[in-house]
Amino acid sequence: MFATLESVARSLQAGDLVEAESLCTQVLKRQPQDPQALHLMGLIVHHGGRPGDAVRLFRKAIKRRPDDPVFHFNLGECYRATGDARAAIASYRQALSGQPDLAEAHAGIGEAWLAQARPAEAQASFRSALASDARLVAAWNGLGLALREQGRLEEAVEGWRRALALDSTPAVVHNNLGLGLRSLGRIDEAVAALARALEIEPDNATIRHNFAECLKNRPVTGVTPGLRRQIEICFEAPGIDTQSLVAPALGALEADDDVAGALALAADGSDADLEAACAAALWGDALFLGLLETTFLAKPAWERLLTRARAMLLARPAAAPSDLLVALAVQFFNNEYAFASSRAEEDALAPLRRDIESRLAATPAPSPALERDLARLGMYTPLHALDGCERLLEPAPAGWSAPFQRLLAYQLREPLEEREIRDAIPPITAQGTRASAAVREMYEENPYPRWITVAGRQAQPVRAVLAGLFPHFRPAPSLRDPLAVLVAGCGTGKQAISAATRFKDCRVLAVDLSLASLAYGARMARKLGVDNIEFRQGDIRDLGAHDGRFHLIDCVGVLHHLSSEDEACAAWRLLCGLLEPRGLMKIGLYSETARRHVVAARDFIAAHGYPATAEGIRRCRQDIIALPDGRIERKLLQNRDFYSMSSCRDLIFHVQELRYTLPLIADMLEDLGLRFVGFELNRPEDLNAYREAFPDDAELTDLANWHRFEHDHPDTFVGMYQFWCQMT
Repeated sequence: MFATLESVARSLQAGDLVEAESLCTQVLKRQPQDPQALHLMGLIVHHGGRPGDAVRLFRKAIKRRPDDPVFHFNLGECYRATGDARAAIASYRQALSGQPDLAEAHAGIGEAWLAQARPAEAQASFRSALASDARLVAAWNGLGLALREQGRLEEAVEGWRRALALDSTPAVVHNNLGLGLRSLGRIDEAVAALARALEIEPDNATIRHNFAECLKNRPVTGVTPGLRRQIEICFEAPGIDTQSLVAPALGALEADDDVAGALALAADGSDADLEAACAAALWGDALFLGLLETTFLAKPAWERLLTRARAMLLARPAAAPSDLLVALAVQFFNNEYAFASSRAEEDALAPLRRDIESRLAATPAPSPALERDLARLGMYTPLHALDGCERLLEPAPAGWSAPFQRLLAYQLREPLEEREIRDAIPPITAQGTRASAAVREMYEENPYPRWITVAGRQAQPVRAVLAGLFPHFRPAPSLRDPLAVLVAGCGTGKQAISAATRFKDCRVLAVDLSLASLAYGARMARKLGVDNIEFRQGDIRDLGAHDGRFHLIDCVGVLHHLSSEDEACAAWRLLCGLLEPRGLMKIGLYSETARRHVVAARDFIAAHGYPATAEGIRRCRQDIIALPDGRIERKLLQNRDFYSMSSCRDLIFHVQELRYTLPLIADMLEDLGLRFVGFELNRPEDLNAYREAFPDDAELTDLANWHRFEHDHPDTFVGMYQFWCQMT
């Protein structure tokens, strides 16, 4: 084909960038200074993901045709793609000087202002774009973003709805609408918008993350096949905290009449009827199996069903497919065998364990029968606790079925890997730790929390993260990348991994008392490919000898486990001394108001003398479940921590616990020279309710008002107070 500008344009319009670039190269060999050819080549390389090369081509074209507004507009697009917002604005303005009604250029300026966190200027530019072309979808979407950044959520939602009325296909607009509705507390509408975004772009990890965050810890109503499928996708995809999706996933299952029938039979039905109902409704259900392997189920009705199913399958393993036996063994391992078993089950387990251990005395040959027996035993005790368990790893992996290989990974390979890791974790100081022996012993026995998945997110500069959390807050100029982060009391590493993946260009030091917890976290970091964390053992009170300084210190769920308020305040003061000037802290402390049911449960435990052993915790759990409605202790049944061994021990059997009020926290902040920045809440509707109650507190930082709000809404901080503060 003889190359002409027309043939280049046709190939470009058809999306054939390779052909277009080849033809345009031929044209430029003949006419190297032709402005239109240079412009077309700029478009080609820009669409090919090379905006820097495109900038050079567009600038050459503009030298030869300086008054062409289209050339200036496309140069602005390239500058914006490279992150040079100021140059982009200048180019868009050049375009508008030649064509004042070029709506796309006004919208481009709006996008550039948004990139510079200047939403008021962005809003004005988007409105100029719409004045020129009221049907420009990108301008309506951008206007919504600008309004959202100014806290004008209702108007932002209206902007996105206007955009979708013009064109219902852009997933990004459905996504923005969903996030806006979530911020307004209109969760059902938000879920529907985000589900629609996922239907359009099912492989978009950002939208999938937003959808999962919107569903987090919430039952769903009006489950459609489409919504159920989107929930299933979350269990199949990486980068989703599946434990936070237990409530909506169980709601999706319960919407099926056959599943509801099986749950009813688990409460009051024969084994034969329950077995038949489960086989028909659950055993082959992909969502159910995904839940078993990637979460621990946290609801009394499902605990009852799983407990009965385990007993039935122990006695009659042939009644279930092998992948179900494996999934159930993983589930009970996930919850650390917190559910009670009967004496009959214990009597049946003893000879099964002896038989398996005798077979392990010699390296056993893989077989379906051995897999079934090991899975049956794995529903009650972990395989790594068996004498001779290492011999299960000696046969070639291909000898075991794929489901059983997963069980070996969870119950044997990974725990053995943690044993190796813990021996290599160094202390934070040469002096070692002077931690409370009781607290350390507790977390060595029960590393907390046991977690399986973590929410993935695109790492952002710290200033962008803070802008999303607290639009009113302007951090000190010294807070910039690379970021040094200390996670003081990192437990099993979930907070450290979240910080390491949340902040762009950061290094994390993660410190904890418990070697068992640190080994779990280090293994999970290795598994997830997170390599910017250093795990060290030590008491946070040992950190005074550490010579590092940090831009950000994360200390959530730690200070309230010291022996007294004075000791907690002293430890907090020590952490303040490790901050860079004007550095930030994220602190988590238990609320006296929100934990009244936990206090009642601790009194219940003391009155009945339950020991903090596995058997004592199981017995206590069953007795709390059996309490009559109206007893405050039964509120624990709504807390997912009640449904695993380590979490339940941390929740109601902890050896040391302090609780706080907001007036006390306000006094501590003042005494430590810290400025309160804001709460990080999981439920946006709580923020909206506070805004309605205290409209004059635009920055949402008046702790006296928050104290009054908590009095009227006592479950607001049922997890704990989680807040950010800054050294003054």
